[in-house]
Amino acid sequence: MPTVRQDVNSYTNKFGYNAEIKAVTETIWTTGGLYAYPAAAAVMEIVSGDALDGTGAATGALTATVYGQDASFNPIQTTVTLNGLTPVVMTGYNFYRVYRVIVNTAGSGGVNAGILTVRPSGGGTTYTAVAIGTNQTEQAFYTIPAGHVGIVSRIWTDVGSSLDVTGTFWARPNGGVFAQKWRHINLGGTQEMTYGKYGPQYAAGTDLEMRGITTNAAGNVVGGGFDVLLVIV
Repeated sequence: MPTVRQDVNSYTNKFGYNAEIKAVTETIWTTGGLYAYPAAAAVMEIVSGDALDGTGAATGALTATVYGQDASFNPIQTTVTLNGLTPVVMTGYNFYRVYRVIVNTAGSGGVNAGILTVRPSGGGTTYTAVAIGTNQTEQAFYTIPAGHVGIVSRIWTDVGSSLDVTGTFWARPNGGVFAQKWRHINLGGTQEMTYGKYGPQYAAGTDLEMRGITTNAAGNVVGGGFDVLLVIV
């Protein structure tokens, strides 16, 4: 059975990275583009883009834990042994949200050799990815779990040049639509909004996401994220 975790007054930090945001709004995550959420809970698989991530003589990532939520927004997680270019199906776990992957063990290289991709069993849309050599996802989106209220205590963006990037924070209640909740034009460096424990509150099932857009035709490197205090209700 899936592991169900109950977090008691805990912080969740979500940080993302996008190597090239241009004049079209994108989610701040390593895959790029605007993130597409699963329409229904489904069994997922994880696969590497490099045969060195797996068992045997592999030098890359060996095992990884996938974190997400089921159709009722209950947290679920499972640890899998990677098998290189062959997908590993996470049987018995129906993911409605997938928000983090962490590499737990690796071979002599110490890090994942290929991109680790989580997608529906049999292939399809990428719902989570670990960039080469990072051992953890960098994606600024999260969904408030069941039985909790999420208080956003900090929002930030980090831009790799002096060319402007507009960073935005969005929220979508369960069954609703995304609305922009914060916007800042960043002309380089780090910009943030700190609310502390008095930040905006979001109910269980609310999707939270950081996005960016720039007028720089060549594209811009953008990081960003947010902190959420989870309070049991």
